[in-house]
Amino acid sequence: MPLRTQSHGRRGCSLLCLLAACSVEAPDAPGPSGSGIDALADRPVDAARTAQLRAAAQALVRPGTVMQTEPRLGVPTVIWARETQATAARTRSLAAGVTHPELSAARAMLADYAPLYGLASADVTSAVVAGVHDVGTGPILVKYRAQLGGIEIFREELNVVMTRKLAPVALTGYLTSTTTPPTSPAGLAFQLSAPAAARIAVNQVAHTAIDAAALVAAGSRDGYDRFGVAATAGVPLDEPVRIKKVYFHAASGLEAAYYAEVIAHTGPAPADTLAIDGRPLATSEGHAYVVSAATGQLLFHKNLSADATATRTALRQRRRRDQRRERHDRRVRLHIATVIARPGPSRSGNRRQSASLLLHPRTAEVR
Repeated sequence: MPLRTQSHGRRGCSLLCLLAACSVEAPDAPGPSGSGIDALADRPVDAARTAQLRAAAQALVRPGTVMQTEPRLGVPTVIWARETQATAARTRSLAAGVTHPELSAARAMLADYAPLYGLASADVTSAVVAGVHDVGTGPILVKYRAQLGGIEIFREELNVVMTRKLAPVALTGYLTSTTTPPTSPAGLAFQLSAPAAARIAVNQVAHTAIDAAALVAAGSRDGYDRFGVAATAGVPLDEPVRIKKVYFHAASGLEAAYYAEVIAHTGPAPADTLAIDGRPLATSEGHAYVVSAATGQLLFHKNLSADATATRTALRQRRRRDQRRERHDRRVRLHIATVIARPGPSRSGNRRQSASLLLHPRTAEVR
């Protein structure tokens, strides 16, 4: 659903860019060969809850804006803060006299809007600060993630965007309550081991069935356990598999799971490229999986290489566009120099004005 806002010049552009950068992805639609698996997509849209949410948000959302939602969970994904709420949250945070007032202001804002997400006070208090974006100018962003017993809930994060004076402007993303019931009668126990989940992910990428004995522990780093694969397994990993425990919000509640990343030379061979012995050369590809710790089934899959390819394509297009603009500007500057240096009546001011419009045609104004 589009978000309607009024233009606020450079400040408004900065805020919109920041909001776009921290927006939350919608569940992927199922695609071929297991691509785009997302168990949350199986959850039906809760139209009644979304309608209740919109009614409850009337007093909290800035007039003239449109609130975006995740209709399967009935929670907001983009909210523009109402001025009265922003002022109240800022006053409380500044009065507290804390060392990091931006954190106090952000949590106060989260508390004000918690009912729209179904969050209790314990959820607001336990939300973990995952990062603060503050470059000294422009908006300040505080990112929160939800954890349950030190284990994060996959894909759920919420960003509070504030002005330099700590007046909250918007909230993007979402958190759900840590009291969400589990999908299994066994609760949130991790019945599957991390090596077993890593083996499932590797088998998915390599289209094979390696034995558990083929996995080799490669230590832990940055919150992930790492596993290599024995050379005899025939799976050419580019780097060890990274895996960690998560909770996944499925259609019927929370489920214990593992998030795994596999990067290996298992991708399709480039056209007209062969090894010396005539064999096709596989390319490197990356995949992210969420594997149920209860059943071993895939709950989520994303092709990381496809995302990287799209990003590289966009960067190449932008680079070519910038090069064309620079070539055009060089030609125009050369023409300007020629026009200004050309002998003739004393109308250099007019010639310079015309040359300026040639170089910057979009800056012309009708007066």
